[in-house]
Amino acid sequence: MSDTQEANTSQPPARKDDPRTTDELVRTALTADEDSAWRAVSVLHTRGTREVFDTARRLCESQDPKERALGADILGQLGVGQMSTEQLMAEAADPETAASRRWAFHEESVALLLDLLEHDADAAVLYSAAAALGHRHDSRAIAPLVRLAEHPSEDVRDGVVFGLLGHEDERAIQTLVELSGDADAGVRDWATFGLAQQTSADTQAIREALVRRLDDEDSDVRAEALIGLARRGERGIMDRLVRELSDPNLDPEEYGTWQLLEAAEHMADPHLCPALLRLRERWTEGAWGLDHAMQACCAEGPWCSTSGLPDPSDPSYPDRPRVRLAPTE
Repeated sequence: MSDTQEANTSQPPARKDDPRTTDELVRTALTADEDSAWRAVSVLHTRGTREVFDTARRLCESQDPKERALGADILGQLGVGQMSTEQLMAEAADPETAASRRWAFHEESVALLLDLLEHDADAAVLYSAAAALGHRHDSRAIAPLVRLAEHPSEDVRDGVVFGLLGHEDERAIQTLVELSGDADAGVRDWATFGLAQQTSADTQAIREALVRRLDDEDSDVRAEALIGLARRGERGIMDRLVRELSDPNLDPEEYGTWQLLEAAEHMADPHLCPALLRLRERWTEGAWGLDHAMQACCAEGPWCSTSGLPDPSDPSYPDRPRVRLAPTE
């Protein structure tokens, strides 16, 4: 199965009361189209039972790489939904402890996934194991993931990036810095996202890596770099941000556009107001984040008026769209 990095709103949520047996769900996951396969995997995730874990373990030990990859996919999010994020964070002081409580059979699953990461040669299996360990957020995965950072398969490198997201470990951050310059645009995008938004670290190496991505040929990568620098208060990006916001081809439905608007909100600079006003005139139906950006940038200065704008703090204001899904979600 390939990774899913954009929302698929047509796919219904997994049902805990799905009548299919574990074996039937596994068979569907191995033989059906991708959407149907992932719905089956999602049902297995929500069950989180010993039976499902034992099935995933047997799959991980299979001679068939497709079955091993499926076993890893199941283990990555086994037990999802059994505790809310709020419950987890109330009980755990750090993300790794929260992750260990969020997923079922954490220790056994991490051991199986690490074994795949260390010893399997199949790229699809390595990708699934790396992505699964990203969900598990266990620091024991950092060293083997770092060793795979130069793997010839871009899918494996993509999995490495996801596996390292959110870790504040210097090895993880340095590997994301390196992979933010990867030959593959998808790998660059996720690595830049990791540096921009998934770490609280603010080092010269991170800033330099983000600056290098300002000239990336991929617009999403450029947007990630801008929001990463905006979050760190880098005033030198103003001209670049104005230029990106002034692009006549900017699409209000695109993920990169929302990132640019969020970067503008972080900068909260009235010099961005003219570009934002032009977008408001052009986009008759608006875009998520435009009101936030205008509230931040257009409250002062010669161009500025926020009268008539919706209030983003109002409870009825729409939630941020879910735009960047984890691989295999």
